Amino acid sequence: MTSTSSDPGDSLSLVCAACREGPFSYDGFRKAVASWHSNNTTGYDYTTTWQNISDSITKEDCRWCTIVRRTRDELPAENFPGPTAESVEVKIQITIGARKVLAIFLNGEKAMEYWIYGYPDDVSMSEIGRVLDTSKKQSYVDYEKAIQCVKACDDHEHCPAVEETYLPTRVIDCSDPSKPRLFETHRQIQAHYCTLSYVWGGEQHQKTTTANIDTYVREGINVPLPQTIADAILATNKLGCRYLWVDALCIIQDSVEDKVKELADMAHIYRDAYITLSVLSSFRADHGFLPDEREPDVVAFYTNGSSSAGRMLLEYVIPRPLPGRGKYETVVLHRPLDKRGWCLQESILPARRLIFQPPFLYYKCPSFTQLNISRPTQLDRMFYGQQTAYPVDDHILFQGKDSANPPADEGTVRERWRKLLLDYTERSITVPYDKLVALAGVAQIFGSLSKDAYVAGLWKKTLISDLLWTIWPPMGPDAASLPRPVDYRAPSWSWASVDAKLDLHTFGAPPSAATYEAEVLGVDVALKNETLQFGEVADAKLFLKAKIHPLMRDGSKCVFTEIKGARSEGNPFVRTEFNWEWKPPGGNCLEPVAPNPTDSQTDSDDGDDDDRVSGIVFDSAEGTAPDPPLDFFVVILRAGRQWRNVGDWMHGLLLLPVEGEAEQYRRVAKLNLQYDFQWPDWFDSAPLKTLTLV
Repeated sequence: MTSTSSDPGDSLSLVCAACREGPFSYDGFRKAVASWHSNNTTGYDYTTTWQNISDSITKEDCRWCTIVRRTRDELPAENFPGPTAESVEVKIQITIGARKVLAIFLNGEKAMEYWIYGYPDDVSMSEIGRVLDTSKKQSYVDYEKAIQCVKACDDHEHCPAVEETYLPTRVIDCSDPSKPRLFETHRQIQAHYCTLSYVWGGEQHQKTTTANIDTYVREGINVPLPQTIADAILATNKLGCRYLWVDALCIIQDSVEDKVKELADMAHIYRDAYITLSVLSSFRADHGFLPDEREPDVVAFYTNGSSSAGRMLLEYVIPRPLPGRGKYETVVLHRPLDKRGWCLQESILPARRLIFQPPFLYYKCPSFTQLNISRPTQLDRMFYGQQTAYPVDDHILFQGKDSANPPADEGTVRERWRKLLLDYTERSITVPYDKLVALAGVAQIFGSLSKDAYVAGLWKKTLISDLLWTIWPPMGPDAASLPRPVDYRAPSWSWASVDAKLDLHTFGAPPSAATYEAEVLGVDVALKNETLQFGEVADAKLFLKAKIHPLMRDGSKCVFTEIKGARSEGNPFVRTEFNWEWKPPGGNCLEPVAPNPTDSQTDSDDGDDDDRVSGIVFDSAEGTAPDPPLDFFVVILRAGRQWRNVGDWMHGLLLLPVEGEAEQYRRVAKLNLQYDFQWPDWFDSAPLKTLTLV
């Protein structure tokens, strides 16, 4: 048990020299606790730099600076000081009431709260002992209940069996959480293992490289580890598993060869795991997810009316959302894991997940909805009651125990892929080249289910339909279209070539109503690495036989007029019947022939867009600039006449020719022509041409 000695030398040695002269000087500390004597809750604030804090931790093992840095690590991205924000305003506020509370504010934002034990002097030793004895503390995580959920899952008809599988190439041995060791399996050992899904949140200060791998295997992994990984090792051990797979430590991060080999096996790594630990609410690897299972922090304090220093213990308080309004403060439960592109497949591929969102823990399997299995507090019992799981049909990607059950039909599989793509393209990817790689594991599973070939993010069997993707209204700065990426990562006809959320809703006639459809002659895809069959693309060409026509009837170049969607306070971009689109000038080949050129020219100049063709949405800023005019072409992929309330309709693409290449084009927009659309006069007589999309 930690001593509560009042020896100043002993207690003040817990903090660095700068802290002894500042926040933990007698005057500074008394300002922080001024609310004990009055209603003054301003506390005490001071300004330092992250470099000073880091130096104090490294050189003097300052307990207070460690707490301040941890507080920074737990801030959401919008409040996290960037690399150029060297200084930080730290405010300490201590209130003495029913509980003694220490709150920390960084740059004006309340970031962390602790309960204080050992202040003032009359606190009992038994109370301090309760805080220090972590073996008797109850975490919000109920490991026994989690283990019971896995056992129950083994009896679910549609869930895969809970069985030992071949371990990944490397795993972390968690048999002693204080001394983790990297273990090389050579894929020859069968056992249960856990996987970790988390947000890196920046460059990792602890990772496996060619320089340290031998040490990590032979002597163990250097500690302290990033808090999220340290917590995952502890959780794995408490779940009764010996092994844990973490990408930063189980893949050699400076070896391209090892990365490619392990990424190619990602689908199996997550699908074969005993359970995946999904850290939903941590913004970065240093954040962690088990704050109530750590040792209490101990720092110095000054007793009331005395200049002698003692010690106080700080027990982290997990914010809890409370029901009702008025006197109950709303706590925002963040979900950064759901905003990262890489993390999507880590939530789709595993058969079983433990989802950590302190103070809540959830269990999810393919057969039942997400179940709250947190250890309840008295408040939880009073307001929330018990949650009961109910069945869900979420086992498309998994083979249940009854092999006689027929696999999901192709339409169901396609719809699941469509919804997944909507989710994926709304997430952020730090490295643009990872756009396809980060989804490769899921694509591999869908490919095996559909028995289809994957071509740069699209599927060969449904290629015409897949080509008709559309982006959601522009989400760039000032609601402007984002530029097309300069560096190549996918062909222009793939959604992976642009940075935008997709809108894959199907409007109008289905393929069965088409009286015309372009023919796919072939696809030629060159992969960046043949080992990653669903990964990065080096080059790709799509060969079509289709009807193509210059956008302007006279063959001239042109510019488009932007038509923005309506805004609302709740949703900044709400699609109206006109959508967010761009309209070509009069005289284009998609409008009916005007009675005379004068009328057509007048329509294009008077600002009246009602008579212009509607249904063109650009993929990026390419082609939307008002200057210079460009040489656009229209290619029709699918069309039909008089279908129900749609009438005549055509779906196709807007193209730009590739300079210096005959019949080669780049996609720049999608055409969705229907509702009051009239079949163009040139279409029936237009010859089929062979063209190449790049």
